[in-house]
Amino acid sequence: MNKIWSFGLIASLVLLIFNGSNQEGILEIASNSIYNSLKLCFELCLVYIFWCGVLEIVQELQIHKFIAKKSQNLLCKIFPNSTVQEKEFISTSLSCNLLGLGNASLPVGIKAIEEMKKNNNKKSSNMFIILNCISLQIIPTTLMSIFVSHGGQGFIKMWIISIAISILIAILSITLCKIHSKRSK
Repeated sequence: MNKIWSFGLIASLVLLIFNGSNQEGILEIASNSIYNSLKLCFELCLVYIFWCGVLEIVQELQIHKFIAKKSQNLLCKIFPNSTVQEKEFISTSLSCNLLGLGNASLPVGIKAIEEMKKNNNKKSSNMFIILNCISLQIIPTTLMSIFVSHGGQGFIKMWIISIAISILIAILSITLCKIHSKRSK
């Protein structure tokens, strides 16, 4: 990979030297792109710090546990072969993901996978991994921060569309996983 990047860099410099038509413009674009990249990183860091504070409050209020309790009936339909302990880990992990608490979701998700592995519950573990990979979120913090940092208008419309698409992807993923598990019997 280093060879490819080195070749690309050298080829770009050679073309810049021999082209010669607009070297100042190219250098201006290069320096502006560095500035814009650093500005975006700084803005994203500020937004990330803000959302970490908000999500810390959500964790302190234990809203993820409330969502986990309310989602038990739905999880019984999605994970019919899971034990009570597995469903508890699954519901906590998925509810943390819904709230954008990826840092809280990971340890519980690992415990859920370990429990499913111990009980040899491959179908549930596959479904759980798929649901974690699609990352269904009510509060898409990264998307919000990028949108706002670029001066986006009408975030609510985009937020509703992103949630709708996430729900459709979740339904499709669950359906395909169920179909696959029935065929593999």
